[in-house]
Amino acid sequence: MRLAAFTIFVSATATFIAVALAIILGFWIISKQRGFERQVLLGAQALNATPPTVVGIFFYYLCTQFDTLKGLLFTPAGMIIGQIILGLPIAYYLFAQLLSTSIDKVYDLGICTVDGERRFQRTILLGTVLLDIRALIVPTSFIVFGRLVGEVGAILIIGGGIHGKTDTLATSIVMQTHMGDIESALVSGIVLLAIVVMTRFIVLGFERRKSF
Repeated sequence: MRLAAFTIFVSATATFIAVALAIILGFWIISKQRGFERQVLLGAQALNATPPTVVGIFFYYLCTQFDTLKGLLFTPAGMIIGQIILGLPIAYYLFAQLLSTSIDKVYDLGICTVDGERRFQRTILLGTVLLDIRALIVPTSFIVFGRLVGEVGAILIIGGGIHGKTDTLATSIVMQTHMGDIESALVSGIVLLAIVVMTRFIVLGFERRKSF
């Protein structure tokens, strides 16, 4: 039970932060830096395939080189940051397309103007766009969560898979398999699969696809 709760906590927290950053970054780039939009989108698409172990080893290296970061190694905070790094390109790629379509729709409706630079107009634009895509935020975020919850490379390197502290269902499966405890590994795998399936059903239950 603890293991499942901790796994959900780490991945859900990373997903929430990654999605929030992706929406803010995407809105800023698409609404103010249109000429730069395509390049960033292509970069995010390319980074979607970043191997988790690469993120893990680079983060580990940075933590060993800078004293201010050393405290993040083998901690839940470090694991969350590692998953944010993995999830941000995925979240940006998914939400940038939604934001771009919605922003164009707002401009076409005349609610805001393309050249509008006043702060209150940009606030209105952001609020209107979020209102438009609200029904898609949760199901789209689930795609990011599904990618992160079963990830093992980065969190194993960063967190170390310490029993009772930084182990997740995914890292436990690896450790249990290495120790020859296949039955326990299978149980952990079933629980992890159940989390993904149950979360998806919850999302479907709350999903309401509405737009203005």
